[in-house]
Amino acid sequence: MANLFLQILLMYSCIKIVSSVEYVDLSYPINNQTVFHPRHRRYERLIDSHGFSPEGVWFATYSMTTSEHTATHLDTPYHSYETGWNLDQIPTDNLISVSAVMINVSHKVTTPDGINYNYALRKIDLVEWEKTHGIIPQRAVVLINTGWGERWPNEDYLGEDRFGTFAFPGLDLCGARFLASERNSVGVGIDTMSIDPGYMKHMMAHLHLASRNIYILENVANLHLIPPKNFKVWVMPLKLEKTTTGAPIRLIAVVP
Repeated sequence: MANLFLQILLMYSCIKIVSSVEYVDLSYPINNQTVFHPRHRRYERLIDSHGFSPEGVWFATYSMTTSEHTATHLDTPYHSYETGWNLDQIPTDNLISVSAVMINVSHKVTTPDGINYNYALRKIDLVEWEKTHGIIPQRAVVLINTGWGERWPNEDYLGEDRFGTFAFPGLDLCGARFLASERNSVGVGIDTMSIDPGYMKHMMAHLHLASRNIYILENVANLHLIPPKNFKVWVMPLKLEKTTTGAPIRLIAVVP
């Protein structure tokens, strides 16, 4: 009887532990409101079958076409570095149940004096964050909250002017070097269209991270709903093989 009581108590404890975990969806849906880069193929869904067969059986199938960089997505290292990893070469350990942190610089992007459209997160921002929250764990996913997600899915999300120049925050080269070399990050994500600031033509953060086989997550949603640290992420892209530049993902934060 005592053993049975202990087993029931243990089962109850496990249930309580599991139920205390919160799952936060950090990905946008793919639909007709999705914001696209002007040079990327937009989402289109085609109906292949939809209805009842002559035998009275319901059957529905659809096809879709879209860019590999649609909505919340992963940039493979190959996207910006010729010999970088393709999607099927990224180790599962770098994608599933990975320790993560959230760096909030939204107060530096939107200030009482106005909006700094081209704010670039620097090494000094990362060091400042560490003074408050502790050292960024080795081999973690680093998520950057610029507050830009509040604009999704409005047209000003791209910040594009009449000359075709984008304006949105990003990560500068020194920040990318710090995360790659000193913190050995496996992935870096941001709540904008690109990890590089909108005005950046040479994509220096892209290039440096990709050269170290660090994947990039873009258009990350709901970063205001997660804490600065002590959570894990599940990065779940489509399993596309060979020369893939990226893929839409379901990105989930697991918060104790």
